[in-house]
Amino acid sequence: MIGPVLICRNSASSLSSGLLGNGCLFAPLEPPSALPGYLGSTSYSAVLTEHRSEISFEAEESTDSSTGLVVEPDRLQSGVDVLRFLYNLTVFDMLIARYYVRTLNVIVPKIVMDELLRSVRQIFAGFSGDPTAQLQELANQTFQNTSRPMRTHKSMSVEEYCSSFTGRNLRWEALGSIFALCGMQLVITPDNDPDVMQSSDDPRTKDQLLEQVTVISTVCLGFCDQASSANELLAMLQYNDTMLRTQQYGDSSKTFPFCMISSYRFTDRLSGYQAWRRLGDLVSTIYAAGLHLETNGAENCPFFLRQWRRRCFIGAFYMDKMIATFVGRPPLMNGRFCTLAAPLDLSDEVLVAGGDVLSKAISALDSAGWNSEGKLHPVTSPRLRYHLAIIREETLEVVLGTREQHNLIQKSE
Repeated sequence: MIGPVLICRNSASSLSSGLLGNGCLFAPLEPPSALPGYLGSTSYSAVLTEHRSEISFEAEESTDSSTGLVVEPDRLQSGVDVLRFLYNLTVFDMLIARYYVRTLNVIVPKIVMDELLRSVRQIFAGFSGDPTAQLQELANQTFQNTSRPMRTHKSMSVEEYCSSFTGRNLRWEALGSIFALCGMQLVITPDNDPDVMQSSDDPRTKDQLLEQVTVISTVCLGFCDQASSANELLAMLQYNDTMLRTQQYGDSSKTFPFCMISSYRFTDRLSGYQAWRRLGDLVSTIYAAGLHLETNGAENCPFFLRQWRRRCFIGAFYMDKMIATFVGRPPLMNGRFCTLAAPLDLSDEVLVAGGDVLSKAISALDSAGWNSEGKLHPVTSPRLRYHLAIIREETLEVVLGTREQHNLIQKSE
């Protein structure tokens, strides 16, 4: 039965309002070792680096705290509630499988999500008896992991990458996308779907579940915000959460922003503003994690992850231009400050295979990076939308720009 699975002792709405189980507000949580994220050539760190020989200063190397993070009891209980909900949710595998079957427009690679789900199932399968104590330990460990920055290196394999946020390294950024993807699939799921109803006679079962996973996605974002760690997993969660909100609060038969923008509507101003604010958080993460620059951290990043980060960036870039068009506001991302390069039109299987398989596939692409075999990969459609987003950004500069426009006719054409 899904109906009784409520993540809060009072109601799901208490979590959506930023409250913990006992009504206490989230306490601020930012470990002293939190990294500042991407810092460009005009930052304070660049000045110190440039004049290192002239200043008796050495940047302190970031290290993980040996004492561990102390998680407040109320916050820990909120994490336990989230994990207990997932533990009792028997349909998350089915919903996510349906999601990946019906769409190629995914930000979280299926390879990554499959490994995450496998890890979660394995953890839960190891529970015995009353899972409360085991859920508390898992929640505490997940908070510890999320408080630490993710590490990558050039020769990292996909298995090693996935292990950095699964199993004993489980992170809230990864778990949050499970709920967001379940929500996006539930939006288009019929109310009487037998797999969702599970013998329940309550016609509101699906809508209640949709509300719950939406709230929990928000809670996971709150956990990540408090940890102050910017990475591609957080950006993926923020993207999926924004997509979920634009779909849930609009016409459920359409999937804005990947539809004709004139046919989409928000049911009220508040929900539209919520999506706009979530988009702002996503853009902040893109910049803080340096995902807008191809060269940022490239020397410590495997090729497949660089391509996945590109996919995450172009998803946010496209969404930004579509929502800006719909609400008539300036875009939050400016392409002039970004490395405008789409990911190569390759399958995820080829990306993670590496070696000769990858080299051969790259050599078979055309000069623009498209595959010449007419195949549709998860990145094929986003590549097209990315190029359209560049045109849309130029159009918005003409339509929304306030400065005197030169060569307006030529620009418009």
